[in-house]
Amino acid sequence: MQARRSCRRTISCEIAAPKEVKVTLQAPFGLALRTLPASKSGRGVYVEEVVEGGSAFEDGTVLAGDVLTRFVAHDRKISMTGVRL
Repeated sequence: MQARRSCRRTISCEIAAPKEVKVTLQAPFGLALRTLPASKSGRGVYVEEVVEGGSAFEDGTVLAGDVLTRFVAHDRKISMTGVRL
């Protein structure tokens, strides 16, 4: 006789909504950016790397993997809005 397994699994997970990120940085910014391909949904610029020594690294708000959706640059400062995925 073969043993029967009676096993039920319930997997529960929550998918968090993207968190909005806002920051104003001084030059040098220390960001390596890449334009998102047209095939991806939404618009923006992908933060590929935060370079040590730049103001983004020192501030800690912008992280690699964030998608920046709005920029306002003025006089060696940049204000950015984006999302953390």
